[in-house]
Order: sequence, then C-alpha cells, then structure tokens
Amino acid sequence: MRDDWGIVRGIVFFLVLFVIPATAAGQTLQGIPRSPLVPSVASGDRVPEGIYIMPWIAGGVLYDDNVFFTRNGTRQDDVFLRVTPGLQASYQSTPFTIVGNYRFDSEVYNRFTQLNSAAQRQFGTIELRARPSSSLTLGNTAGYAQTNTPFELNLLTSAQVARFRTERFFESPSAEYRLD
Repeated sequence: MRDDWGIVRGIVFFLVLFVIPATAAGQTLQGIPRSPLVPSVASGDRVPEGIYIMPWIAGGVLYDDNVFFTRNGTRQDDVFLRVTPGLQASYQSTPFTIVGNYRFDSEVYNRFTQLNSAAQRQFGTIELRARPSSSLTLGNTAGYAQTNTPFELNLLTSAQVARFRTERFFESPSAEYRLD
C-alpha cells in the first residue's frame, strides 16, 4: 500500500526547494489586502458610493528554521502549509466610510503535527472615516489580534520565547486638515 502522506510531503518538499525561489520566515503575518475602492479623500476625489463585500483567500508553504524558538544548538525546523481566508465589507462614500476586515490563519505542519491549528491567529479591524468638510477628515481604526505566537504582537522587541495564546486590542484615531 502506498504512503499517500509521503507523496504529499514529497510534493511540498519539491515546491519549497525548486518552485518557490525564496523561502520566507515561517512566522510572518500576512496582511489584509487593501480594498480596490480605497477612498482617496486626501486628493478630494469623490468616492463611488456603495456597499462592497470582498472575500479573499491566501495560501502558502512556509519554512521555519526554529519552530520552538530555542537557542542555536537545539533548533528544530519544519515546513508547513498556511491558508488564510478573509472578508472585507464596507460602506464607502465621500462624506462617510466604514470598512471592516477579518481574517484567520490555519496551519498544518509536516513534522510537528501537534502545532496544527485551525485558528493559529486571527485579526479584525473596523475603520471609520468621516469628512465633515472638504478640508477636514477624521478617522479611527479599532482592532483585535489573537495569536499562538506572541512575538507577532510584541511591537517593541519582537522577542520570541514560547508558543501560547495571546491577544491585543488596539485603536488608532486620526485627524487630517488640508490647507486650501
């Protein structure tokens, strides 16, 4: 009887070594794609008013040379598959825009199957923009991030020490005034 997982591993190994020219660090975050109708409020252009829904999916095979974040002598490596489905929904107009994004990452490891996770990380944001006049734009972005690799949320040092579930809430208000 054939070892079907051996065939899958062989294909993944071939893709990583020969098809993908540069392997990325395994624990990098995939960003949420920008909306195709991002309002250009800074230029004063009118935005096509409407409700927009954009589902998307990204995937890739990644190599991580230090899966458990250990010192140089005890590093263990693995290749894994990451699939990231997401959804962006928005109402956009010149005076008011609201954009919501959500995505999560699922990962399947080749050697360390105990790290397999249907929800390795998740990320969501809500962005509000209001334009009370042609010169003033007010905005606020609020969001939530959750991950099993907490260094992704450590913006100051990015120190990698262990794997455990952690979360972060954030908010980023903004105001822009353009001189005429």
